[in-house]
Amino acid sequence: MNTFLEKLGNIQSNFDNELRELLGRMERYEKREAENTKELKRLHEDVEKVNMELSKYYHKQEEKVPYIFDAPGRNQYFSGRTRELQDLQRILNLDGTGLERKVCVAVCGLRGVKLEVSPNILKFLYDVTTQHVSAAVVMMTRRKESKLVDEILNLHKDRCLSLKCLKEEEAKQFIFCRTGLTRDDNTNSVAESLVNELGGLPLALEQAGACIKALRCNLSDYLEQFQTERLTLLRREKANRVLFFESPERLAVHTTWLLNIKHIRGSQDGEHAIRLMNAYALFNPNEIEKELVNVGERPIEDKAFRDCMSSPLGCRQVVKLLNDFSLFTYVHAHSVSTHRLVQELVREDLDPEEKAKSFVDAVRLLSFAFSKCVSPKHLLGNVGMEERLKAYDLPRNHSQYYLWSKLCFHAFHLQQNMEKLLANPDPKCLGSLFVFETAKVFYECVVYLSANQKQEEAKRTLNFVYRILDWVSVEEYDTIQNSLSNNSLFSFHVIPLPKWLQIVIKKCFVPPMCPLQPLDQKPTESPDLEGDIDKLKLKGNKNFIDGLYKEAIDAYSAAIDMSRGTTVFNALLLTNRASAYIKLNQLDDALKDANEYISRFPDCWKGYARKALALKKVSAGIAAALAYYYFYLKDGRCIFSEYKPFKGSFPGLKERISICHTPNDLLAILLSQESNTQECLRVIILGSKEYILEMDMFLPVVPMKNCIIIGAKSNASITLKLEGNTLLHLSENCMLANLSFAIDEGQIIGLGGSFVHILNCNFTSNSDNLAAVVTIDEFNAERCNFTNCKAGGLLCMGPGGNMVVDDCTFSANVRFGLEVRENGILTVRNSRMYNNGLDGLAIGPRAAKCDAFDCQIYNNAREGIAAVDDSKCVTLVRNRVFENYESGIFVRNSEVDLRENKFYDNEAWGIWLDSYYRWNVSMNETFRNQLGGVRVGGKRRTGEELSPSVVELNTSHDNFGPGYVDSVYSIDDYLRFPKTSGDCKSAKYDQNVEYNNEERITGKQCRLCLSCCSACFRKFKDLKQCGNCFTAGYCNPNCQKRHWLKHKKLCMVLREKSSFLLSSLTKRNSHDEMVLKAYIHTISVDGVGPKYSPPPPRDGKRFIVKVQLDFDRTISMIGGTPYTLLIYDRSLDVLQTIQDDFIRRLVKDFGVLCERKFREKKLCLHCAFDKTGELRFFINDFADFQKW
Repeated sequence: MNTFLEKLGNIQSNFDNELRELLGRMERYEKREAENTKELKRLHEDVEKVNMELSKYYHKQEEKVPYIFDAPGRNQYFSGRTRELQDLQRILNLDGTGLERKVCVAVCGLRGVKLEVSPNILKFLYDVTTQHVSAAVVMMTRRKESKLVDEILNLHKDRCLSLKCLKEEEAKQFIFCRTGLTRDDNTNSVAESLVNELGGLPLALEQAGACIKALRCNLSDYLEQFQTERLTLLRREKANRVLFFESPERLAVHTTWLLNIKHIRGSQDGEHAIRLMNAYALFNPNEIEKELVNVGERPIEDKAFRDCMSSPLGCRQVVKLLNDFSLFTYVHAHSVSTHRLVQELVREDLDPEEKAKSFVDAVRLLSFAFSKCVSPKHLLGNVGMEERLKAYDLPRNHSQYYLWSKLCFHAFHLQQNMEKLLANPDPKCLGSLFVFETAKVFYECVVYLSANQKQEEAKRTLNFVYRILDWVSVEEYDTIQNSLSNNSLFSFHVIPLPKWLQIVIKKCFVPPMCPLQPLDQKPTESPDLEGDIDKLKLKGNKNFIDGLYKEAIDAYSAAIDMSRGTTVFNALLLTNRASAYIKLNQLDDALKDANEYISRFPDCWKGYARKALALKKVSAGIAAALAYYYFYLKDGRCIFSEYKPFKGSFPGLKERISICHTPNDLLAILLSQESNTQECLRVIILGSKEYILEMDMFLPVVPMKNCIIIGAKSNASITLKLEGNTLLHLSENCMLANLSFAIDEGQIIGLGGSFVHILNCNFTSNSDNLAAVVTIDEFNAERCNFTNCKAGGLLCMGPGGNMVVDDCTFSANVRFGLEVRENGILTVRNSRMYNNGLDGLAIGPRAAKCDAFDCQIYNNAREGIAAVDDSKCVTLVRNRVFENYESGIFVRNSEVDLRENKFYDNEAWGIWLDSYYRWNVSMNETFRNQLGGVRVGGKRRTGEELSPSVVELNTSHDNFGPGYVDSVYSIDDYLRFPKTSGDCKSAKYDQNVEYNNEERITGKQCRLCLSCCSACFRKFKDLKQCGNCFTAGYCNPNCQKRHWLKHKKLCMVLREKSSFLLSSLTKRNSHDEMVLKAYIHTISVDGVGPKYSPPPPRDGKRFIVKVQLDFDRTISMIGGTPYTLLIYDRSLDVLQTIQDDFIRRLVKDFGVLCERKFREKKLCLHCAFDKTGELRFFINDFADFQKW
């Protein structure tokens, strides 16, 4: 029985144990369920927080979009149009979302009613509507709805709004509002008659209302004057027997304009106002800057006009007079505009002599304005590589050429008006039309066009300038000759401008941005605001002490929102709220407040302390160390014992912190680091302005092991100089933060087995052979700048090199910006590589892997990206690669994956693949590249292993060459098999798009010279050119003979300006000559050699040569010395290699892409041998392309 009871007791005990275990397990499960529920709730809150931050981010991104133009203010007399405004609102919200449009574009001027819409306008509209689904495009035109819908893609008739003349009641309301007259039965009846006479035209009503208000007359008197003036106009038309009578609408505007002119003429300073208006009729009507109100350069002859314009009061009075009569309208405080129709009426009212006088006035006003504004002409001329790199980063105002660019638009209008005058020349007045200032003004257009890559237009305008110089009166020839000879007017051989100069000039076209004024005026600060904020702060402090952290955050947030942007904002509210966030474990919010406080007070410990508590691990230690430093500086106390939240939070950190004030202190610590471990990193804080480290030349190494060096200033203003050959070796676990390194001939090296992190540092290096920083193991760089490093900025090498680069800048380095090679692995994100002397991003040889995401790579002197020589696993996604001197990306025998990138405005190809390896090119966009969009080479021949390469879903448009080129072979293949043809297999092409690409075609060389005779100004298709300068052209020998007495004084100077003298030819040895002829044979040039043509003349007569660009790679492959340019005539008597940047630019911008479609271009030039035997190229126009 006892045994049974004992067994039963054991069973009961076991049961009780199992029950307790089950109950404990259930309790644990319930606790875990509660924790999971809490975690899910926290994750849900985090998701909401992320979504909120994203919405704020996108909102900020939208706020950063700059204004393209300043919209004019609303007319203060605007009335009516209620129905039209409702229709416009309906159209803008036609998608039914009710959301505000993110992109709104206004387009004005679709080339009238009868002309075709400009291709540029169509392309612009296509780009906007396809890339911005929510865009609203507002087009203003006189075209009919049906025609507009047919011409413009994605435009529907229900989105068209027709604005017709004002209805009678709206027009009367406008008249009374504009004139300020009282409305009664009598005036209402007269106003109705006036509105009917004017046809409800807004411009006519505006001019009539302005005149009535300025003269303070009544409606009846004005109506009588209007009817009389209109009859006069009609009689004049009948008397002149015009072919086309004015439409009623135009007649109404013409009449109101004449009445206003009549009254202006009778006013004080009226004649000066009329003269100014006549000149402005030749300018761009949309914006006439205040700088154009001047006395002119050379001053206009009328002394009374000069006296008036010399006085600020006189200038304002003249402009006010024109504005009062609505011939001018203020755009803003610094410019006015005029209506296009008003300009037409002014020009039509002038006789030929008055037109010439007004043209000269306009030229002199514009020349004066140009002389007073900052112009890029001082940058013209040749500079070396270092000067070019410095020019990119000059601390210049990005708006300094904005006014100059606006004035150039006026010069374009003047040029168009001069061409119209030349189309119907009047011998009586044409001679007075040409003044020296005209050439100076048009030369500004030449520079502007070339800076904007309009090289043909720039060259044509430059030839026009030379022709104008030949037309100027003889009295000015001495001035012209001196200006041309000493190069003070037009610099020698700068058009086309160098690429770097184009970029620098365009950088400074940015309109000066003024802060936007809010629509609603901000409320004035309440006198009790400071007291209310203090109450909220005290409330938050009390809640924090009581442990009510959420309520404390609410109180602090209310105080911050109430005071932000006012004079009583208290930044301590940020640190208080950060402390409350930390208590609730909302660390991201705490970090945000801490960083904002640090940005306001970078030398205060409070922000760093909150930041340390909000971060983890190493980053928290750095912030804590800086808090310790600034707390100690304040009153000599230790934050770890004085600041309660730090007690126990950073064990052992105080003992590991060292503050170094001198270079000797720093060296002493670095040279005694053997006891440092990876778990307990030494933290060194540098607070002095500069530290100079210079080691013995026989032992130049400064070791850094398991150590963190921090600059006390967050703006990296503390400099650490490595003098001489000093090397900084980083081993095991190291970190550098907030420092600027100035390296002489040494280097910073991340050794094998190390993990290095650099944060917010700057690097420069003077070494010609060593990159500033190199690593062969784990390495992270974040928010760093590598600039002005002679041998390159940052280099990753294998076999252990694994580098991550995030938000860094690589600029103005003499060689590469960022480089990975020899089995190195690189990941780069959100970084910028620009203005480097070679490639922005250099991959290879033999890089193991490279990933680049969301980077901007531009303005590099060679390729933007180069992946070469057995580099593997290269992935480039969402990068923008533009304005590089060669191709956007060049790939040679490497494996690449290109997705969603943009390659544009590069000097060679957007994408050039010259590889047998596999590549994938998908969803990229290439546009405005000089040689073309995408060039693919290196395919397999039949019988060899096929490449699985893919080119799909790409878009190539608006390139100055073919959109896609599928070459038979790579460069290497072409040399081995120059004449091989047959069945070749290509990459897979699928759903690629190309449009509007322009490839220069042989035999269709554009004509760049003016077709007007230099003597009689008449237009002729084929003019006989002056046999010496080849700038003047004549329709017959009599004209040439008559003009010679005048032309001979400038002929030699114009010859120098329009030609290029090759002063020294490189002497060839027999081997080089053999190689050159082998090259000619290799590229399959037929019909050249002595048997096809005799040697060129040596008596000064012109002959044709071909100049070929970028054959250096091929020459070097077959054993020759690489050169930039090859020159040869058909007989090969002239067979020469040269290096000249100007001729290179000419061939690059005007040449024809060679048959192989690599990089070579050819340009046919006229040339002649001078008496000295030197070769002279004539560059004002080019020869037709020769097929030999």
